[in-house]
Amino acid sequence: MSEEGAKKGSSLLAIVLFGFLSMIFAEMFSGSAPLWFLGAWGWFVALPLYWAHALLLLNLAMKYERTSLTQLYLWGVIFGLYEGWITKVIWAGYMGEVPAFGTFLGFAIGEFLVIALFWHALFSFIIPILVFQIIIQATNKGEAGAIHTSHLRVISSGTRNKIILGIITLAGSLLITMGLNAESIAILFAGGINFVYIFLLSWIATSWNKRPLDLESLRLGDRGMSIIVVYLIILYAITFLMLLPERIPGIGTILLTIAFYIFVIAMIFLSPRDNRKTIELPEGILNFGQITWALIMLIMLAVTWALIPGIALILGTLFYLGMLFLGPILFFLAVLNVIRKALANR
Repeated sequence: MSEEGAKKGSSLLAIVLFGFLSMIFAEMFSGSAPLWFLGAWGWFVALPLYWAHALLLLNLAMKYERTSLTQLYLWGVIFGLYEGWITKVIWAGYMGEVPAFGTFLGFAIGEFLVIALFWHALFSFIIPILVFQIIIQATNKGEAGAIHTSHLRVISSGTRNKIILGIITLAGSLLITMGLNAESIAILFAGGINFVYIFLLSWIATSWNKRPLDLESLRLGDRGMSIIVVYLIILYAITFLMLLPERIPGIGTILLTIAFYIFVIAMIFLSPRDNRKTIELPEGILNFGQITWALIMLIMLAVTWALIPGIALILGTLFYLGMLFLGPILFFLAVLNVIRKALANR
């Protein structure tokens, strides 16, 4: 049965868990910074950056009732565009490198397609949201819990979704192996510590809360939203001017970036509201145990790939090249879906 769940107060423990999920799925699974916890940059810049973006965009999605998978993907694309203003990656390529596939209108072609249209939308935003909903079902103590209806098809305990979970695990194992140069000890250390963060925070959030949790537990009040907005404004202003200022593009590229924001936001609000919830028994969806085993398998696979780094490099490169095509395909399908639903609702 479906119903609009009653609004609940936010949970600080749930908010902390969600922030770490966004950080870890983005930085560990990509192999970009699996050892993020060893430096001040990881704790005081990267973690708050992911945390703030994920919370802000999810709260906007809930506030304006645009929480379908298509809409979350588009919110996630907005997430990924920070890689222009802050890191300059979608404009000038990865730090210390030139754009791998050249530039077009001031944008690094490959980096834009992979980072903005694929990676951040999925791994920094959608996957943490879905995994959070799977984990917090443990707070329901076997009773029915509220799940966003449109999310059920990708977190239900079916063969297709288990295969998708396996593919995500495989991809993460390849990328972390490449990111840590096939060093087995580093892989075990990075994977183990990140696993402990997820497991411990999940256990604390689900054990210490005396009431069932859902996505509403991540809803912020006016003060919380104001703090995040002010933080992001300061972060963008400082890093835009001070972090690799020589990579700031011309005014034309900046205007095109702003125009892309406008287009994506227009797509979000052109699509119909969708905030439906379904009362779903925990056994009907993937569970915390399956997520735990997937993380353990990721670490084990990564250590295995470290023994055959040549094959890992080939497969990891193929996966990266695949993202070059998957990114624009996902974006095209999202826009097509929005237009189709908008026309159907006229």
